[in-house]
Amino acid sequence: LYVALTGKIFFSSVLGFSGSLLGFESIESERINKVPIFLSHGDQDEVVPVGSIDYAAKILKKNGIDFETNIESGLGHSIGNIGLEKGIKFASQNLNKWKIYKNKKNFYIRC
Repeated sequence: LYVALTGKIFFSSVLGFSGSLLGFESIESERINKVPIFLSHGDQDEVVPVGSIDYAAKILKKNGIDFETNIESGLGHSIGNIGLEKGIKFASQNLNKWKIYKNKKNFYIRC
């Protein structure tokens, strides 16, 4: 998430599963990419606390990032079917906003 929001490479969207938003203590002083983000987490995750999704949502909202969250009941540190389906739909909707152009050597993607 940190790389997508602060890096020099732009993404159509980001899907995050059972993860955490690290390195955002200094995000306010950096340039932020407004990439749409989908976060999914299991409420029974034994590796990364489910509360990390709330922290990420707070930071994303504060910085004007469009995002969606999904908390899956009974799911541990894994990718569940509901989160996967919602993530695919989210990525498809955001990818459809981009146009892909091709010349003889390169592909160009524009939003």
